[in-house]
Amino acid sequence: MKKIRIGAGQGFYGDSNLPAIETAKRGNVQYLCFDSLAELTLTILQKDRLEALEAFREKRSPRFTGE
Repeated sequence: MKKIRIGAGQGFYGDSNLPAIETAKRGNVQYLCFDSLAELTLTILQKDRLEALEAFREKRSPRFTGE
């Protein structure tokens, strides 16, 4: 029976990929599997999007433009 070595990791928006690179280089693994935590990443990105939109609206509001 052929043996394989599998490395695993997980991450979300903002995580470093350095541990995965080190595992690939030094872990003697043939495969890397990831759980990317999409739900958390999408939540963070939506929050960032809403904050950016709010900042844009504040800069465009009459109190800043003098209108």
